[in-house]
Amino acid sequence: MTTTPYGAIAVEPFGDSAVMVTLPHADQALRTSGIVAFRDRFLAHRPHGVLDVVSGLESLLIEFDPLQTALQHVEYAARLLARWTPAPSDGPDRPRAVREFAIPVVFDDAAGPDLASVADEVGLAPAEVVEAIAESTFTIALLGAAMAPMMDGLDVPRPVRRRAEPRTDVAPGSIMIAGTHAIIQPFPGP
Repeated sequence: MTTTPYGAIAVEPFGDSAVMVTLPHADQALRTSGIVAFRDRFLAHRPHGVLDVVSGLESLLIEFDPLQTALQHVEYAARLLARWTPAPSDGPDRPRAVREFAIPVVFDDAAGPDLASVADEVGLAPAEVVEAIAESTFTIALLGAAMAPMMDGLDVPRPVRRRAEPRTDVAPGSIMIAGTHAIIQPFPGP
């Protein structure tokens, strides 16, 4: 492990041509903001042979070409860059353009068939869940399958569990929630 301004990072081999970088810290918000700070620094100083960098909510997969560089070199570069990465509270390395979006949402029995069960799970009335969702400020953490925005920031009393039996036909435009995350379903599907 390498110590950084926001704690230690772990750099582990991931197959024969990638490494996974994580921040094993107890604070989820710090893990998320720390990995973003690390990703920005790594992309600004991308080492030779790195093919792709894939962001997760709390991790970063660094893929490399083993014919151009070695696993040890990528690990070393990641650890070296992590030492130079500013703490998340220090601000970003480069200015970020912030864009805000208003997302219209309909809550009724047809459009929100799980509203009552989610309300029961988190200990609120359905109207209070609607209010909590409407008052939450979501931040896009990453783009998931088919460029669906995976968002952080759902402000409910407890994380929401995934359904025991997933729905097989979710309408496009639906907002699905799990934990404290939300995603906008871009197409019809499970």
